[in-house]
Amino acid sequence: MVDLNVNKGFHKLAFNPDGKFLATGDSDGYVRLWSYSGKLLTKFKAFTTKDEQDTIFMNIAFSPNGKFLATSDSNRFDKIVRVWDTSGKKLAELNLNGTDFTFSSDSKIVATRVYNDDTKSGTTWLWDTSGKKLAELNGTGFTFSSDSKIVATRVYNDDTKSGTTWLWDTSGKKLAELNGTGLTLFTPDNKLITTTGRKAYLWNISGERLNEFDNLTAFSHLVFSHNGKLLADGSIRLWDVYGDFLGQVKRYGDSSKMIFSTDNKQVIAVVTLDDKFGILSLPVQELDKLISMNCEWIRNYLNTKPKDDPDRYICNNINNYK
Repeated sequence: MVDLNVNKGFHKLAFNPDGKFLATGDSDGYVRLWSYSGKLLTKFKAFTTKDEQDTIFMNIAFSPNGKFLATSDSNRFDKIVRVWDTSGKKLAELNLNGTDFTFSSDSKIVATRVYNDDTKSGTTWLWDTSGKKLAELNGTGFTFSSDSKIVATRVYNDDTKSGTTWLWDTSGKKLAELNGTGLTLFTPDNKLITTTGRKAYLWNISGERLNEFDNLTAFSHLVFSHNGKLLADGSIRLWDVYGDFLGQVKRYGDSSKMIFSTDNKQVIAVVTLDDKFGILSLPVQELDKLISMNCEWIRNYLNTKPKDDPDRYICNNINNYK
């Protein structure tokens, strides 16, 4: 085990995407970059408070290309998001009444949340990494599509408990308004998006609702397969994008993290087993079995659909499970 010699302790840690080093956001206001061998590569002062006794709780994240680092203070002493290069040179200060931020997938845009008086409502501002403001969007809780062309924000009603999800392009043009303000998740090809509220819904980018998912309870843990055809929830239950429930592979505790394998044939999940964390890999046979058994069950029903209905043919290439 490598010991990082941080004098006052750190509160946030971020790994550089290229895997060469990591950064700590420390309670003394410094950002430190470390090699994986524990060597201190550089450090720079990100925050200074009026009272040296103040403890700084720092938010810190790398851009996806690993070239930029953004910081903010979760105590909101100065309410500024700062952008740095990995040598510690400050590139921009994004002044706002808030501390939340995220980079776009192409690392060219920083989205920041600007708070209103309450903690739910507000606006989202888009900036380039030099600090130029690009757009101001209604709503918060921002999510970028993987091609960085679309931003989803949550727009709450006056009671701050209900509302809608709005889709925007990065110039600030509103594209669509969708039901639900819970988890927002784009398919890998960015053609579809899910939102959650009392139910989970599937939409296209123009705002047309395609399907809804009943009994999808683990709203905080959803993941699409790489081909965008399957959706798994935190209870490791599977749906296809037509809204059909495929089944639950096995009953473990809810998963805190899931991914599909690149061939879309396995779900790798972090699960809780007897108060311990474990890694669960669901093999190709389990997914094939679920899909083929459900197709076998509904095949006669699908054959009753009109010949011009694409749903009639969704199981044509699925063999019966032996």
